[in-house]
Amino acid sequence: MSKRVLLPILLLVIAVLALGAFRVRPGEVAVQQGSPPKVYEEGWHWRLPGSGEVRRLPREPIPFAQDVQVQTAEGASIALALAGSFGVAQGGEAAWLEAAGDGIFGDGLVTVTTAALQPVVREIDSSDLFQPDAEKRLTGSLLTALTDAGLEVPALDVRVPVERNPVAAAVVRNQLKSQARPTGRKVLLIGWDGADWLMIRPLLEAGKLPHLDSLIRRGVSGELRAEKPLLSPLIWTTIATGKPVVEHGIADFLVQDPESGGLVPISSASRKVHALWTILPAFDLATDVVAWWATWPAEAIQGTMVTDRVAYQLFDYEETAGNDRKVYPEATWERVQERLVAAEQVPFEDMRRFVDIDATELARLWDSLPPDRRQEERVNHLRKILATTRSYHAITRSLLAEQADLTMTYYELTDTIGHLFARFLPPPLPGVTEGEVRRFGKALEEGYRYADELLGELLAQVSSDTVVMLVSDHGFFTGEARPTSDPSDFAAGAPQWHREFGVFVAAGPGVERGTVRGASVFDVAPTVLAALGLPVPDDMPGKVLPQVAQPLVGPRAELASFEILPRERPGTTRVASALDEERLRELVALGYISASVLEDRKQPSPAGRPAGDGTRSAAEPRGATSQDLQGMATEAYNLGRIHQRKGEYDQAEEQYRVAVDRMPTFGTAWAALAQVEALRGRHGDAFDLLVEGFSKSGSMPMSAVTGLVDEAKRVQRLPEAEAALERIRPGYGGQAAFFAAVGLLREEMGRPEEALAAYDQALAIDPLDHLATEQKIGLLRKTGREREARAFLDRSFELAAGQMAQMNQVAVIALRQGWAPQAERLLRRVLASDPGNPGVLANLAASLAQQGKTSEALEAMTSAVERNPDNASNQFNLGAMLANLGRFDEALPALQAAVDNGFRSPAVYVAISKVAFRLGDPAKAEEALRQALEVEPGHPEASRLLRVLEQAPG
Repeated sequence: MSKRVLLPILLLVIAVLALGAFRVRPGEVAVQQGSPPKVYEEGWHWRLPGSGEVRRLPREPIPFAQDVQVQTAEGASIALALAGSFGVAQGGEAAWLEAAGDGIFGDGLVTVTTAALQPVVREIDSSDLFQPDAEKRLTGSLLTALTDAGLEVPALDVRVPVERNPVAAAVVRNQLKSQARPTGRKVLLIGWDGADWLMIRPLLEAGKLPHLDSLIRRGVSGELRAEKPLLSPLIWTTIATGKPVVEHGIADFLVQDPESGGLVPISSASRKVHALWTILPAFDLATDVVAWWATWPAEAIQGTMVTDRVAYQLFDYEETAGNDRKVYPEATWERVQERLVAAEQVPFEDMRRFVDIDATELARLWDSLPPDRRQEERVNHLRKILATTRSYHAITRSLLAEQADLTMTYYELTDTIGHLFARFLPPPLPGVTEGEVRRFGKALEEGYRYADELLGELLAQVSSDTVVMLVSDHGFFTGEARPTSDPSDFAAGAPQWHREFGVFVAAGPGVERGTVRGASVFDVAPTVLAALGLPVPDDMPGKVLPQVAQPLVGPRAELASFEILPRERPGTTRVASALDEERLRELVALGYISASVLEDRKQPSPAGRPAGDGTRSAAEPRGATSQDLQGMATEAYNLGRIHQRKGEYDQAEEQYRVAVDRMPTFGTAWAALAQVEALRGRHGDAFDLLVEGFSKSGSMPMSAVTGLVDEAKRVQRLPEAEAALERIRPGYGGQAAFFAAVGLLREEMGRPEEALAAYDQALAIDPLDHLATEQKIGLLRKTGREREARAFLDRSFELAAGQMAQMNQVAVIALRQGWAPQAERLLRRVLASDPGNPGVLANLAASLAQQGKTSEALEAMTSAVERNPDNASNQFNLGAMLANLGRFDEALPALQAAVDNGFRSPAVYVAISKVAFRLGDPAKAEEALRQALEVEPGHPEASRLLRVLEQAPG
């Protein structure tokens, strides 16, 4: 064949090859329609030109977000916001083309989403569309449809955005609005963080708090019980929402930033439920909020939101003076900024009121640290909190000039000054010098007096139709019962200075005069709603305080939840990192978080994450550092403790496992996980978890050391406990608890002299170690050395003098040894410093009962239960006391309350069985015994009583 013929053929072949060649880029897959479709993976490929179009699809999931329109059953159009990451799974190409067609990938996503969600939306009542449960249902249904259509979907979120569905939102609001009976009153809710009657009452008696005294005299007052853990962001959010931590979602000071993966201060983005300020717009009522915890980014409300980030900065606030969603509406920022006071603007004359310091030293302290570290010195920190207080107070007063229906304003200084200066109050604590008492001893009193002056200014400004409520999130130890540690010491646990009982005061139109009893932080939101004439939903666990307001009654008051209301999520807008840094430094200075969090922030952290619902693997959070993991683990641990106190052991275990998965060295979480297993009667599992915890953590709590022996004893594994103690000796051998555990082990193994020697080693380290003290006394008595045991207890009394926690522990030891009169004397002294402490009252009741002072014992135990009705142990003891007195009809509800509050011991079910039998209900008695055996199979007394019941005639 001639060259003239070959050349055109060759050129044609080359052209065909060139036209048919194509490349599939990394992260893609190419698909050619057919039956089955032809699939081309990453790399170079060839196909016959003209044989059909090739569609490129994402193999690796890519982010995509778009609104999708669907119709409700009534024919109304609803916009759904679709967001997530999507890619075609291996082998899913044919399914995707069949479901979505061969068009553009994004168009196919919209097609499949519309087809999948249209029938679901038609099944959902229009008033329920904005609820989180509806959004979860929509997301779940779409995930199933997309997976069936051949996609991989690592992140997916379907929302019903309020701003794009105004008609549907208006329908829900109108349904709620019809249930209100507005009172025409206004409410001013004032928060004094950490305020405590122990500090307030002496100042009232001395006439030093005239404005608070006036408020009390014309209204009602009493204690406000908090829910543990006693941490400000958790409790203030409970006050604002009426919901427990496990529902509202604010569970710690820090939260994982969804953009960087690192830790940042808690924000409104973490709140899962409505707050008062997002509820009131449904009733056309306005709310102004100032400085409330966890309010940034500012939500769009009917009123003004001045968030907790406005005065985060300690110094030089002008450097970060932009709004950054610190206030709403945006136009408010200029008005707010005009009222901000920088720390350096607080003059020496004002500082001298709180601390005994001269101008030269104030200037020296101010200049001794760089601006970003000045809060590390307590006087500088005081200057900051005074500036913050003045700023927020001025903003509050400016808003009261046009008073909203509800005004909520928060003052931090009563708590912060407590953390900075409470240890310098008289009587002096160990390690505090006379000079420090002289310089700093008046700061906390002056803090309360200053707060009272500001209160007076607010009371003078509010309208006459205002119900004023002043509340605190928790109390603060200021008397003899103070901890000996520095409250700013994170390692010692700053929250240990918080008392469970805070302050409640209310006055105004419709408010009675007198005392409020049994109030809790859960009651504040319902009472605010009732004072405004709004319905209180069934899912708020608190009650309306009747001395303050009357709840709506009748059909118009029936409301399951405010969560049917649409709520715009504040999103994850980032604030300037300088403000995060300042807030973190303040939390470190107050002892709420570890200083290592700040150090860890200096290290580079991988940024970014796929679009989606904000979730990430618990074990490997993207971009999280070791300290980030610690913060996230603490959040899970807090939730676990809440579930455990309620007896919700499955949920508690789940949270504790999240905590140890996130941070395997989290010793406290390992110990809590073991404790849950022990409470279930699974003592072998509890022992194994303690051993595992010690193998992974060098910071197990001291109670876990002795717990090794306790759990091993129950399952006859003492040799394993002995081996475990030897393994941990290098890390724990310098602790009193270690030698107490060794002594307990030796005692259980029948070696009393070795046990005594170990207890003495423990007491040489800590002369008041609880377990070593109790075990030594008991062992001395067992071996006939009664006089020596009594002398040793007397010495322990002397050593504990003035230390309230230790005095309570020694009193318990005396109780268990049968020396009730001595225990009573100690306990009454403890109560003088921490009046009404439910745990101490319960111990006092036991000491009185041992002495035959039955009526006094019952009164003390009843008081303990009234002050903390959620304490299952006290409910059980009250039921047992009533049963012993033959008051079976009163005993049964108390015992049942113990079960309802999480008491799962066989003892409570046996007690219920005996009481039910006495009340003529053998069926209930039998049921209770079977429950006891579920908790502890083979329990001797429950088994015996059940046999008796089963053999009884009829």
